[in-house]
Amino acid sequence: MTLVYEANEIQSSGYREAYETVSITRTFVVTQGTDDPEEDDTTTTITLEGARAVSTIPLLGDPHPVLGWTCTNISADYSDPGSQHVVVVNAEYRQSLPNVGGEASFTNIQITPQLQYVDAWKTGVPFPANGDAGAGVEIGDGVGTCISSGATAASVAIVAGTMTITHEQTGVPLFSWLMGNAGTRNSTYFLGFNPGTLVYAGPSVRQIGSLVYSIGDPERTYEITHTFLFDQHYHLRQHIKRNTAMGVPPLNSDDGCVSNLFWRQPFPYFWDFWTFGIPGLGDL
Repeated sequence: MTLVYEANEIQSSGYREAYETVSITRTFVVTQGTDDPEEDDTTTTITLEGARAVSTIPLLGDPHPVLGWTCTNISADYSDPGSQHVVVVNAEYRQSLPNVGGEASFTNIQITPQLQYVDAWKTGVPFPANGDAGAGVEIGDGVGTCISSGATAASVAIVAGTMTITHEQTGVPLFSWLMGNAGTRNSTYFLGFNPGTLVYAGPSVRQIGSLVYSIGDPERTYEITHTFLFDQHYHLRQHIKRNTAMGVPPLNSDDGCVSNLFWRQPFPYFWDFWTFGIPGLGDL
């Protein structure tokens, strides 16, 4: 008696994974039998490796029988955790859709606002142009309204937030170049945000579409998500210069507020964010 595995396809399910990528999954049920119709063996377990090796189960890289898409993933598991006699095998196929009508565009843009609390000694203090503080811009004793308790800063709420923009790209992204611009602020108006109010936090990249390639196949497709951080105060923070002799900041005798108060900029460098080449932003 020879043990025989039999695979029957029971369903196919598909979905659109991203703006230009679709996926479909074929589900097979693998059962066991024998080559002798008068005998049956339901005591021998089916191994997952044996189930995947059934001739009717596709291999990685095989085309879909109808659509022609490439098989990119195969998984197998027992249908019942308490039994090893029936195995369910899923074969996933992915395909990048052609660009039909119009130019490529970003696939998602999301803005998440939030309140952020920062230390401050004064309010009503003008900001340096575009938040460019250089080595530090001093805030004069008579400028602004003191809100601190002596040398102790008050907590002030400002509007901040995160903006993410996702798009797809054919060909390997310039990872090092993109990461090299992380920590820079926008040098020009970008999607309505004033120069200096956005900081580029860097890209998140993942490969989409087919994961199996042969020589001569089209270039791989990647999904890139750019993250930008917004700050109402141009990312500036108030900073006091301590009295080196006393160890505490000196106070102004007129209003009791600290002297030697400065604007500091932790992100001093600028970059033109339009050079990232995110498609479709010019239409906004």
